[in-house]
Amino acid sequence: MNSFLNLQQQPIPKQFINYRQVGCDNRMDYYLYLPPGCKSNPDFLVCIHGISRNAQQQAEYYRHIAKRLHMPLIAPLFDRLHFSGYQRLSSRQTNHRADLMLHKVINEVARLTDAHSPSLHLVGYSGGAQFAHRFALIYPQRVSTLNLCAAGWYTFPDADLNFPRGLKSSRIWPPLKPDLDGFLNIPIQVIIGSEDIARDAALNCKPDIDRQQGGNRLTRAKNWYQAIHQAQTDRQISHSARLTLLAGEGHNFETNITNAGMSNHILDFIDLHSIGNI
Repeated sequence: MNSFLNLQQQPIPKQFINYRQVGCDNRMDYYLYLPPGCKSNPDFLVCIHGISRNAQQQAEYYRHIAKRLHMPLIAPLFDRLHFSGYQRLSSRQTNHRADLMLHKVINEVARLTDAHSPSLHLVGYSGGAQFAHRFALIYPQRVSTLNLCAAGWYTFPDADLNFPRGLKSSRIWPPLKPDLDGFLNIPIQVIIGSEDIARDAALNCKPDIDRQQGGNRLTRAKNWYQAIHQAQTDRQISHSARLTLLAGEGHNFETNITNAGMSNHILDFIDLHSIGNI
């Protein structure tokens, strides 16, 4: 696999991106990068792919962030067989819990790096941004910063709507318990291309989603950001959310990074909210 080394039973070399399988569960693979000069007891940078499953590409493009922050980078790979519904944390067909699987990955890397209860800097693109903000809603105590890039649709801070559109429990989903107050205290950056307005095959175009959130990713990002901002205002929580537009950009992970500097926006945001930890 070129520089991607499967070294499950060996010491993890630095400067390479290592392809690994979770030791306690063969359903889950992930990419791991340990930068030179990695801090002791570090936070983790965790990058969640979209439905293209480009975890390896994300690890490559975000490696410079991990080097700058001196922390491990983890890029989990949620395969289609076991985790078809990972964006919503669980698949109703298989009931495989993507959120619990990420905990297994984090716990394994924590053992490998002697990290104690590491905080997570979550970054998600498209379907990965869906997973990331829903994971943070359930486990806000584990998340230090949240960067949501080009999500297709969102869970709104609405207690009257069933999950995953809102926070209300539903019989067809696992017994998830969102912690909205905890979530609203996480520094959140919403990143979206100013031209991300296509209604493509990957976009959830159900009428109820359109009515609630808008007809494209750009509109949905703005509406969700405003809803989060209002929820923070209502609870007198400091406004730590930011909306960042990538000028002239549509829905493409690679060009969002190479043309619009998306990864630099992510780095700057994590850096801003990690003073004293770097």
